[in-house]
Order: sequence, then C-alpha cells, then structure tokens
Amino acid sequence: MDQEPRTPLHWAAVKGHLPVAQLLLDRGAGINSKARFGSTPLHCAAYSGHLPVAQLLLDRGAAINSKARFGSTPLHCAAYSGHLPVAQLLLDRGAGINSRTRNGYTPLYCAAERGHLPVAQLLLDRGADINSRDLIESTPLHCAA
Repeated sequence: MDQEPRTPLHWAAVKGHLPVAQLLLDRGAGINSKARFGSTPLHCAAYSGHLPVAQLLLDRGAAINSKARFGSTPLHCAAYSGHLPVAQLLLDRGAGINSRTRNGYTPLYCAAERGHLPVAQLLLDRGADINSRDLIESTPLHCAA
C-alpha cells in the first residue's frame, strides 16, 4: 500500500494494467477494498477510463454501486472524467443512474458540470433525471450553463 493508501489492485486499475489486475485477483486481492476516501479499484478504473480493467472487475464481482466516502459511485467517476465506454459498461451492468453523492450530485450532474456532452447524452438516453437537484437546488442544466 502507498500513503493514499491504495492497494496494488487500485494501482493496476488506475494504470490500466490488465494482466497485473488479473494476477492480483487470482492471488486473492480484495476486489472491493477501499482506499482512504472509500474508492474501490472499480472507482479507479472508471475514473481513469480503463474499460478492460473495469470489465474484469465487474466479471469478478466488484460492487457496481459501491459508494466512496462522499457518496460517489464508479458511474459518477466515469461521468466526471468523460469516459463514455466505461459509463456505457456500468449502465449495461446495472449501475444506479440517479445515484446521489452527499451533495446530491448525480452522474448526469457530474458529466454536465465537466462539459462531457457524450456521457450526458448517454445518461439522458438511459433515463437519467434531468430535473434532479443538489443540496443547493441546482440542476444539471444549471451547472452546464
């Protein structure tokens, strides 16, 4: 572990090292282990946009809707970073499309705030609530403007 602390599996997910992730999982690495702020290896793969690692983690039983310390899920991470293929995978596998962080942010809010139109469009096409409000009553449209 490093000072984050992240496990070697977290780092394999961050860097997109599929063979290393496979080896670590085969050797018993904790698939849902949490770093200091609650991120799992799947959060890391989603944030970094590493589709093959995200697929592997999901195939091996990673918790798709695991929440980090402030409530973000792997779908929030993919939306925030604009990684369309990973967002698509997560939605196809049943990720909570309207899941909220502690501040009330949904994945659509994250995509809109960061200007990731393709991800925002995907979320809308899949039924994301365009009228969801955060704790200060802002909607995804407010933050996109």
